[in-house]
Amino acid sequence: MSAAPGAPRVWQRLRAKLQDAASFRSWTIDANDGIIATAGLLQGFGGGGRGTRAGDAGALRR
Repeated sequence: MSAAPGAPRVWQRLRAKLQDAASFRSWTIDANDGIIATAGLLQGFGGGGRGTRAGDAGALRR
């Protein structure tokens, strides 16, 4: 399996962004928002009387 032609540059840019403290905090907040939103969606399905499997399937379809 070979890497894409631009892959090393992408990883270098990502590493540079994560080494910057302000950028790292921003990425962390964005990731946390996504996790919380997904948890809220699944809890909403669970609170609506549906099973967790129905909630998982609904989250995957969006």
